[in-house]
Amino acid sequence: MDKQADSKCKPCSVRGSKNDASVWCTVCKEGLCSTCQKYHSSFKSLRLHGTVPFDTREQVPQIFKHMMESCSYHERNFELFCPEHQEPCCIRCTTNNHKGCKGLCPIDDIIENVKSSVAINRIDEGFSGLILKIEQIIENKEQSKRNIADRIIKIKKEITNTRKKVEEKIDLLIKQQFDNIDRMNTEYERTTSEGIKQLKTKLEDVKDIKTNIQQSTEHGTNLQVFLSLSEFESILSKQETFVSESIEKGEFDNADLIFSETEDFKNIMSVAGICHIELKKQPLEVKLRSSGQIAKVQIKPTKKATGHIDTIKIIKSKEASFRSPCLLTGCVILQNDSILFANNDNKSHRLFLYDCNCRFLRDIETASRPFDIAIIDESVVAVTMPEAKKVSFIDFSKDQEQIVKELDVIGECYGIDHSNNKLAVAVKKYGVQIFDATGTQIKTIPVASQYISFDGSFIYHADSDSNVLKCCDYEGKHVWEITIPGDQSSLSMALDIHKNIYVVATNSYKLYIVSSDGTKHRQLLQKSDGLYYPQGVFYDKRKQQLVLCANPYSSSIIFSID
Repeated sequence: MDKQADSKCKPCSVRGSKNDASVWCTVCKEGLCSTCQKYHSSFKSLRLHGTVPFDTREQVPQIFKHMMESCSYHERNFELFCPEHQEPCCIRCTTNNHKGCKGLCPIDDIIENVKSSVAINRIDEGFSGLILKIEQIIENKEQSKRNIADRIIKIKKEITNTRKKVEEKIDLLIKQQFDNIDRMNTEYERTTSEGIKQLKTKLEDVKDIKTNIQQSTEHGTNLQVFLSLSEFESILSKQETFVSESIEKGEFDNADLIFSETEDFKNIMSVAGICHIELKKQPLEVKLRSSGQIAKVQIKPTKKATGHIDTIKIIKSKEASFRSPCLLTGCVILQNDSILFANNDNKSHRLFLYDCNCRFLRDIETASRPFDIAIIDESVVAVTMPEAKKVSFIDFSKDQEQIVKELDVIGECYGIDHSNNKLAVAVKKYGVQIFDATGTQIKTIPVASQYISFDGSFIYHADSDSNVLKCCDYEGKHVWEITIPGDQSSLSMALDIHKNIYVVATNSYKLYIVSSDGTKHRQLLQKSDGLYYPQGVFYDKRKQQLVLCANPYSSSIIFSID
């Protein structure tokens, strides 16, 4: 297509004029000049069409470029929505493809709040969670590379140490053998020397006997020699018998040193290696969470959200006790399962840190009285300090926690929550301020509340000393509200993984749960369960635990949610 022609206003081109397009209609998929844009936005059927500056038309998402926004069969605008087929249709389609379908309703009613719907919020959160998980997997793999490199160094050291141990053992065995050989030689030399000495003595005796016999033969008469023959024979026989018996007894045996390897040493020499090393895969600990269902447009509130709160069981697990003076107003469970409490007592500027078994670890000094706490990431929390008009960011990744950033706000800041890289802070007389990850203020939503909960798309809040819980969207538009039974009371709240809201009614000494659509509530705890002016609640989505400052002057209770 001619790029120059494509840059012209389409309606003008049809009329034969050649005016440059200034905007691009994302529905009609054609350019409009400023004049035609005015006419375009004045017609009821075209009024809701989205337009973008013409130069930025290439930035329109690809999914919109190929999307059919009108009925291709009847060339009519979509007028109705079929919940059974999950598709839009025109009025003529209802007589053909949707005759038996129930629940058909005007599509304008369906799309009115689609940008703040539960479906789009679930999709957005799903992608945010997926991005986070992929980033965690990448970090996991990078850490694995570093761990393997460190492990290789350690294994090489272990092999070297093994070699030294083997050498030391062989040196010891060799020394023992040398000592043993020396002892054997010494003993052999001793016994051999004694044997030689005895033989030499015997040799001298035999020589003397022989000399005597020779002298007798030379000087004696024939008769004397003849008569002495038997005695000479007897002496010779005795000496020969002595020598023969000594030989038979082995008294004159010689010795030799024989060398042979032991079976143990032979086995060592046949060993193929000194250790076995393999690169073994470890299961990935990061788990991808999926809703398990396709996001569908709901015409009416589903019963699943309201029915779910009827089956929830809350079971007391542990209890933490506090020394006075204290006034607990906020709490969170950290990544390492330790528990952090905000102490808002007039005489104390500190946080309390407890371990996972509710045992006190230490105090953490703050510049001013803390009120509420929010989890930012695996190691960082944000703490509001109303009197200082500050939010303090504290890093717990090291042995000694440290303040890494402080955020100044326009007024006294109380409730705080964090979701989708956005920080929501309840500021007295101003409303709820939203900040991005850099601390830059994005917007202020003019709703009054002391405590808040924020899921990235919706804000849950209650006026001070009011028992009405309200929900508004990210633009500040009211979505629903529900009255909590009992006296007017400050309400604090926390969201669970199903977007149900745990609500603490301070003056009524009660804990409620409200369905995610705000149509139903149920009482979970009361004064007899240990609640006394309770305030401050946190829901741990990792382990489905609830931390409640049940008695802010003395105790906090951890509950398991089933």
